[in-house]
Amino acid sequence: MATHKHKPFQRLTVLSFNILFLMLSIAVIVMAAALVSTFNSLKQAIPSSYNPYVVLLILGSFLVLTTILGSLGVFQNNTFLVTTYTIILLVICGVQIIFGICIFWSVSYQEDLKGSVNETVDAIYTNWSNNTELIDFMQKKLECCGSSGPSYWGSRLASCHEDGDSTKKVYNDDCQSALYKFVLHSERVFGMTVLLLSIIGITGVVLSVNLANSIRNQNRRRRKF
Repeated sequence: MATHKHKPFQRLTVLSFNILFLMLSIAVIVMAAALVSTFNSLKQAIPSSYNPYVVLLILGSFLVLTTILGSLGVFQNNTFLVTTYTIILLVICGVQIIFGICIFWSVSYQEDLKGSVNETVDAIYTNWSNNTELIDFMQKKLECCGSSGPSYWGSRLASCHEDGDSTKKVYNDDCQSALYKFVLHSERVFGMTVLLLSIIGITGVVLSVNLANSIRNQNRRRRKF
């Protein structure tokens, strides 16, 4: 009888968790989509090994589908759906933990990252006549000027100034440092987001396992009587 009394509360808990997790997953998708757009605009300047946001976009999409599946299982009181949801969520959490660790491991080699970014930025600015759109976008987006600073340009581009207005303040940061900081910060945010989602997901796994066991126990009692 105790299991029967507590099961409605367990269902409500899992359902509430799914709603929260669904909202977080959608927020992650929106954030990842924005970062993918920015990284794609800067992809010539960013080393290819430091662009994991497509993965985050895919993981977020899987989480949305998984939480919907779990919610259906809760509504229908279906052990199979709840168990399937638990297994899929556990696998996704495992993948997220691996990716999170890999991201923090990769950014721990900051000198390698800095060297790679400096090399790509130098190449772009050396061939600036073929990369004017990219350079303008980078300088406006990152609020920087020149590969090594404002003095890089004999005459500064408009994008070196606030709002692209040559009468306004000049950005003093060099684009090598600005891009390096942007990539490093983005990678850390990515790693923390993935690990946080995995921790929340494991909580969901525990809740759904308890619910699935409760449903099975109730079904056994019904078959006995």
